[in-house]
Amino acid sequence: MSDHYSHYVAASGGSNGADLTFADDGTAVVEHRSGWMGSGKQEFRFRFRTKWFSDRYGLLFLTTADRVDQPRTWTSAEVNEATCGFHEDDDRMFFWGVAYEFLRLDGGEEHIPNDPHLMDFPNSTWNPRMDLILFARVTADTYSEGGVDANLAAALIALDKLKFGRVLKGS
Repeated sequence: MSDHYSHYVAASGGSNGADLTFADDGTAVVEHRSGWMGSGKQEFRFRFRTKWFSDRYGLLFLTTADRVDQPRTWTSAEVNEATCGFHEDDDRMFFWGVAYEFLRLDGGEEHIPNDPHLMDFPNSTWNPRMDLILFARVTADTYSEGGVDANLAAALIALDKLKFGRVLKGS
């Protein structure tokens, strides 16, 4: 049985959204969408291997990244070579490569958006609760130093500190 989570932020100038699905086979997928005035629309699909440390805490390790709106695929080896300078075929890449820690919250919490300016806009919206949060293990400047595709880097950076609400079956 898979778990589904959703994140969205919208204002008059555009929106960001992401859907996270954990599968029973130890993988996860994040569908990320962004479309803001002046920057156009972008869609990415990130596939991960999942390493659980407890029922609430674990790691998502990037295995592939797809640019959905412009057909392009990057493997974890390509992204990690550009970002970290190496890629190994062993489990230590969970800790060295492009990965995100996640924390599931018992009972959820009120979601306060990362951008405080959104609170000033009367027509802005975001998912009202958070049941899971992502934390990037690779810093934003690491992507620019390694020469990762700028749009891919921006999407990977945007996943940091995303606050997801759990989507219940039938909702």
